[in-house]
Amino acid sequence: MQVLTAMATLAGFVSIFVVASTFAFSVSARRRELGLLRAVGATPRQVRAMVLREALATGAVAGAAGVALGVAAAPALADLLVLGGLQPAGFTVRVGALPLAGAYLGGLAIALAGAWAAARRASRVGPLEALCEAAVDDRALPRTRWIVGGGALAAGAMLLVAGVTGAADDMITFVLYAAMALIVGLALLAPALLAPALVSPLIRVVTRPLSRRPGAIGTLVGANLLTAVRRTASTAAPVLLTVGLGTLIAGMFELRAHGFTLEEAAMTRAERVVAPAGTPGLSDTAVARAEHTTVADPGDGVGGESVLPTTLYVAGGHVTGAGVNPRALRGTPGMDVVAGSLADVSGRAVAVAESAAARLGWRLGGDATVTFEDGRTARLRVAALVADGSSARDVLLDRATVRAHDPSAITSEVYLPAGARPGEPGLGARIVDAGAYRAAADAEDDRLVRIFIAILIAMALGYTALSVAVTLLMAGAARARDFAVLRLSGATRGQVLAMAAGETCLVVAVGTGCGLAVAGAAPLTMRAGLSAELGVPVALGFPWPTVLAMAGVCLVLAVLAAMAAAARGQRALLPSGAAADPGRGER
Repeated sequence: MQVLTAMATLAGFVSIFVVASTFAFSVSARRRELGLLRAVGATPRQVRAMVLREALATGAVAGAAGVALGVAAAPALADLLVLGGLQPAGFTVRVGALPLAGAYLGGLAIALAGAWAAARRASRVGPLEALCEAAVDDRALPRTRWIVGGGALAAGAMLLVAGVTGAADDMITFVLYAAMALIVGLALLAPALLAPALVSPLIRVVTRPLSRRPGAIGTLVGANLLTAVRRTASTAAPVLLTVGLGTLIAGMFELRAHGFTLEEAAMTRAERVVAPAGTPGLSDTAVARAEHTTVADPGDGVGGESVLPTTLYVAGGHVTGAGVNPRALRGTPGMDVVAGSLADVSGRAVAVAESAAARLGWRLGGDATVTFEDGRTARLRVAALVADGSSARDVLLDRATVRAHDPSAITSEVYLPAGARPGEPGLGARIVDAGAYRAAADAEDDRLVRIFIAILIAMALGYTALSVAVTLLMAGAARARDFAVLRLSGATRGQVLAMAAGETCLVVAVGTGCGLAVAGAAPLTMRAGLSAELGVPVALGFPWPTVLAMAGVCLVLAVLAAMAAAARGQRALLPSGAAADPGRGER
């Protein structure tokens, strides 16, 4: 369910983002047309309504096509989820009228939401815009855009902090929403960040090799980008979305996964593990043999550590519990006691995670009424409060108490400390190296998460690839007159196509750079936080293959779309006698 929820959330976000950037570019390219409407008497309200009606009509047609494609593709997606292990065998898709209607209406809402800002901007176009001939776009950003963009960046930063400090199960959710907020903020402020005063030195450096070649292609590429900042920002926005979202999700997963491995290694003193051998779990006999006969220190009396997981039901919900050996609990490394004493944990006296106690209203020394798996209700005494990071479970109980109320509970492993002298593990058990066991246990979880991330990135890439192509085709149509003027001035067909390709490469580079700025700062901050929290350095594994793959796909699609638009623009406006290149060779 988490996968489908994340896919729906990402689809909605990317759709609104793509629609907003496309309509923003459309309004920017039609300023003279909108100014002419205002000059002949159209009111701002009528202009705004016109843009929204266009969005509604487009959304109605596209929504119907999307519903049909979704119905056709849903079984294939279900098969992929089952094949990847993200859904159980037998998972199927049932087509119902209500979800289809909801998806269609949701598409209309997304179209209107994405076009709303562009419609408001269109309503502010003045009648004198119809007389404007200059292509220079140096309008200042509205104050509202600064406020919303800055707020989105701040929200993204706070969500990143929550992802670092939160539970492992919530990491992907926090990272996803943080990426959305950061990308929205950066996209809103992109016209200011791409202002000529800031990027002109960079563009001059990048286009200098082209400027040294014969002809004016390099000069035209730089000048066109600097005089059409909003067009550049609108075209770079989908690339920013793809690279930033994909890189941030993949990079932070790699970093957090490495941090979890180090955290597990730091919290356990085990060198070897008693693990199941062909059985779902360990029997009580195997656990008792590992815990009480495998003694590292004869004075200790406890050689192994294990948990017996269970669920405790409370008013309005449930909490996770674990049965432990009270003597082993007192010697568990990394167990941070906030209040009380672990020495008192035995029988009906329990230790509770601090956040769970606060949520349930349990206090140190007080009673907590719970219902066990067998349906019996009992009162437990809160003997200790432990820090949230000390235990993966909400409540730590005496193992004998859990077994008495949950006969079906199974222990998955027993950790043997350094220096332990294990004997025969018993039937259905084996002794393995702790590092190899942790790697094998984490490998399946990591595989599932990587499949999950690949699905999210593929969805984002599909949406944004379409947006890149559509935006560049629209830009090429709006610049058909410019291309024709270049041809009539003596430029060959190849030179015009080279100019369009050069501009597109720089735009993709700008979007990739902004995406890396979003995705690069967050893992660096996370690495510092995790290193300080764990007390050991955490390696930063940046997903360069993912970055290069996403940027490469965007670049290829963008260049093809830009060259197709430039070629079509030349054919559309050139006189028939001038459509072919003059016989004077490349300039």
